[in-house]
Amino acid sequence: MHLKLLGVEDVVENLVSGEADFAVTILQEEDERFAVIPLYNEEFYFVASPDHPLAGQSSVDFKRIAQEPVVMFPETHRCRQLVDAACAIKGFTLHPHIETTTIDSLLQLVRSGAGVTILSKTLLEMYDLEKLCLLPLRNPSLTRKVGIVYLKDKYLGAAAREFITLIQERVQTLKKIQVQG
Repeated sequence: MHLKLLGVEDVVENLVSGEADFAVTILQEEDERFAVIPLYNEEFYFVASPDHPLAGQSSVDFKRIAQEPVVMFPETHRCRQLVDAACAIKGFTLHPHIETTTIDSLLQLVRSGAGVTILSKTLLEMYDLEKLCLLPLRNPSLTRKVGIVYLKDKYLGAAAREFITLIQERVQTLKKIQVQG
């Protein structure tokens, strides 16, 4: 077994070329070539410094972002594209004061009070969240679907099928823990 960490844009290429049997990825628009096994919906959060005026709130209205100095990934980043699409639905365009390609830089800028950002739960869970305030978004909440994809016409071997089952079981266990916790 061989595991690869890839950007979303490389997943399709790796599946089609046969370099990967399946992928756990952000689900894009439907593609007839692929079978999809949904796993979970990933939430996005408003991220600010703990001394930000909204830090004491239970959630943040999405449109409020337009009133804040924002630091974000560039327009080519999938997170940014999702945020920009939600902004368009709400009738405004996001104009970040600072754009950076690294999450480390984004989080440091937020910690320093240079601005706020919107990031996915998965990205946030990989980093030190000390000196950060995370608030759920509302009107709309922002989510994306994560799942397993593989080519419909490709045979999946026993090891791949078993690994997919293990992933599904682990995700279900984590969902139960979240509900209980």
